[in-house]
Amino acid sequence: MEEVCEVSDTTQITYCGVCGGLEEDLVCTRQCSNVLAKCVSDQFTYYLRVRTGEVFQFEIAEIFGEWLHLENCRIVECGTPLSAGEMQRGIDVRLSDIVWIQDPGS
Repeated sequence: MEEVCEVSDTTQITYCGVCGGLEEDLVCTRQCSNVLAKCVSDQFTYYLRVRTGEVFQFEIAEIFGEWLHLENCRIVECGTPLSAGEMQRGIDVRLSDIVWIQDPGS
C-alpha cells in the first residue's frame, strides 16, 4: 500500500508502504522480496524460515529498520533448543537472517 503526500497542486511525493522511503529510491525492490513486501500490507497466514532453522507461522508483520516484527505468530518447526509454540507478544527477526518466506495463498 502506498501513501501519498500532497506537496502542492502539481507535485506529489509517493512513499513506499513497506520501508517508508521515497518510491523512486527503490529500497524495497533491493531489500524485500515480493512476499515480504506483501506480508507487511496484507494480513494473511505466512511462513518464514530463519538461518537457525526455526519456521514461523504468522499473520501480521511490520518492518523496523533491519528487523521484521511478527505478530499472531508461532514456531511450527524448531532448529534450536527453542520450544515450539505460540508467542504471545510476537517476535523480532533480523531481515538478514530470513532464509525464505512463503505466501501459501499465492
